[in-house]
Amino acid sequence: MPFAVAQETGSLRRTRAFAAYGADSVSRRYAENILASMDAGGAPPVPSDRLVTLEHFDEGVVMNICGGHKANEALSRVISILLTARHGSSVGIETGGLPYCVPSAVGHPGERYP
Repeated sequence: MPFAVAQETGSLRRTRAFAAYGADSVSRRYAENILASMDAGGAPPVPSDRLVTLEHFDEGVVMNICGGHKANEALSRVISILLTARHGSSVGIETGGLPYCVPSAVGHPGERYP
């Protein structure tokens, strides 16, 4: 994904100005409910154009950043090099993965929302 598209996506996550994109009311409510469900219940904050999040798993740490493919790749390489230099052991990187994780509790876009 290009940097500009990633930044615009991050801005949309932050501002939630879905109406500016010509989305119908059902689609807007669906997107708003997805982000609201991610905000609630102790879930980690939603990454945006101004917020980077880190998640720790048994397999490693995931950095969520709206930087686009090239920026994400460059940042992961820099962090890997710095960690390798500091700790004296190789630190692997993986970029990409699942770009979109939709919570199953939100429902289907065709459903009516209150």
